[in-house]
Amino acid sequence: MNESNALTYTNEAALTAIESRIRQRRDNVTREFYAIGDELNEAKARGVVPHGQWEQWATEITGLSIRAVQRLMQAAREVPAERRASSSLGQLEFRQLSAVLSLPEGEREAMADKALAEGMTSREVEAAIAKAREEATRAADKRQAALRDETNRLRMDMERKAEALAAEMAEDDLMEAAKRAEDAEQALAASLRRVAEMEERIKATADNPAKDAELQALRAQLQQANDYASKQATLRAAAQNELLSARSQMARGQATTEATAGLTLGQFVEASRGYVARCGALPHMRAQLAGINKADREAWESNIAMVQQLLDGARDALNTLDGGVIDG
Repeated sequence: MNESNALTYTNEAALTAIESRIRQRRDNVTREFYAIGDELNEAKARGVVPHGQWEQWATEITGLSIRAVQRLMQAAREVPAERRASSSLGQLEFRQLSAVLSLPEGEREAMADKALAEGMTSREVEAAIAKAREEATRAADKRQAALRDETNRLRMDMERKAEALAAEMAEDDLMEAAKRAEDAEQALAASLRRVAEMEERIKATADNPAKDAELQALRAQLQQANDYASKQATLRAAAQNELLSARSQMARGQATTEATAGLTLGQFVEASRGYVARCGALPHMRAQLAGINKADREAWESNIAMVQQLLDGARDALNTLDGGVIDG
C-alpha cells in the first residue's frame, strides 16, 4: 500500500469513528431532552413550583425559552419511555420530533417513518411537513368549495321544486274553484228557470176564478222557488269570489318581480281616472239597480267584487312600505 492510499484509508477510518461518536452523542442528547421533559412534567404534575412562578423557574433551570420548554414537555408526553426505543418517533432527533409532533396524531408515525427511511435532515422534515400542510389546506378548501356548490345546487333545486309544487297546487285550486263556480252558475240558472216557469203558470191561472186554490198553491211554490233561487245566488256569488281569489293568488305567484307586473304609476293613474270617469256614477245608481233581476244582480256583484279585490291587494302591497297603513 503506497503512502497516498494509506493516508486515504486512515482518513476514512477517522471519519467513520468521528461520525459514530457524533451519532452516539446526538442520541444521548435526544435521550437527555426526553429526560428533561419527563422531569418538567413531573414538576408540573406535583405542583412543587409556587403558583405563578412556573415559567420563570422552568426557563431558568433549563436555560431554554418557554417555547422550547413546552416542546420538551410535549415530546415526553407524546412519546412515553416505553415507546422511545421501538417507535419511529423515538428515533428522531429532537428538532425533527418537534416538527413531527405539530402534525395531527394519526399522521405522525408515517412522517417519522418517511424521515428515517429517507435519511431526511431536520430542515427537510420541516419542509415536508409544510408541504403536507399546504396540500391538506388546498384539499380542505376544495372540499369546502365542493360542499358549498352542492349546498347551493340542492337549495336551488328545492326552491324550484317548491315553486313547481306551489304552482301545481295553485292550478289545482283554480280548477276546483272554477268547477264550483260553474256548478253554482248552473244551479242558479236552473232555479231562475224554475221561477220563470212558475210565473208563467201563475199568469195562465190568474184569469180563471175556478182555479183559486191552484193559484194559491202556485204562488206558494213560486215563493219557495224564489227563496231557493236567492240561496243559489248567494252560493254563486261565494263561488265566483273564490274563483276570483284563486285567480288572483295564481297571478301573484306568477308575477315574481315588479317588472313582470308591468304597471307604472303613470299607467295606474291614467287607468284610475278612466275608471272614475266611466264608472263614477255607480254609487248613485240605487234606483236603477233596485229594479234589476237576480241574474243581472249577481253579475254586478261578481264584477264589483273583482274590482274590490284588486283594490284590497293594492292596499296590502302599499302597506308593506315603511310600515305604513292605508285606511280602507
